[in-house]
Amino acid sequence: MAGLSISGQMKVSTLQKGFLKEFGLTLRVYDGREFADPTQTLAQVRKKKGSGKGLSVAKNMKVGNLEDKFEEEFGLKVQVAGSDDSYLCKNELTLNAAQQEDEKKLARKEQKAARQNEAGDNGDKKDGNKRSEKMTILTFAYNEDTHNTEIEILDEDLDVKNATLKIVYLKSFDDEDYYEFDINENEYEISNLQLKSNGDDCYEVLFNAEIKVSDEKWQNADENFKKNAESGFIEVEFDLESNGTIYEDGEHFEKQSDGQTELFID
Repeated sequence: MAGLSISGQMKVSTLQKGFLKEFGLTLRVYDGREFADPTQTLAQVRKKKGSGKGLSVAKNMKVGNLEDKFEEEFGLKVQVAGSDDSYLCKNELTLNAAQQEDEKKLARKEQKAARQNEAGDNGDKKDGNKRSEKMTILTFAYNEDTHNTEIEILDEDLDVKNATLKIVYLKSFDDEDYYEFDINENEYEISNLQLKSNGDDCYEVLFNAEIKVSDEKWQNADENFKKNAESGFIEVEFDLESNGTIYEDGEHFEKQSDGQTELFID
């Protein structure tokens, strides 16, 4: 199927199942401030009259345009969310690009869970081995002289004043792609963390980091990552922890810009 055709007589549940199957994303349909009854049709749910026309949705349609079209054609508020319905997709992305971004997010979540399990199972052993293991030390800083990450807080429960930063991975890049290097929680130390308010729940993120990894891990890292990290700049993917709760990028806060800085290798 090349797209999805929608009419007012379609049930909410049928629409949502078809949307997930076709585009790999969740379509939230609202009845006022609440989620719509999935057993009702779109015509039954809407509070105001739309144009009455049907709607044909294709993968090259932008998220924001799709949401506007639902309001125009059906008089309904909808929002496009990730496949697990845990975050909202960016309005400027096409449905195809949003699906690709969603697949990356899910893969990162799986990698993060695997790293946490591995760290829990092997943490004591790794700590003991570090005394004799040769280490590579990576350092970098985001400060007044660098291009820094700016985030917008989406979750009002995230207490910025008591937040700590949790590095997930580093990434370098060239004209073709991004290249990642995973970091375990027991491999890094953060200092001088500042979240400077820029107003409207937006903050500039400044910090210093020292990362110690085994020589073996560094030698086995993606050669493209190492090459571009050594000759260019890196970016950092991170979550925030506040009062014992982990707040994830894309769900509880959203990057407005990615900071870039130099990586020093010893």
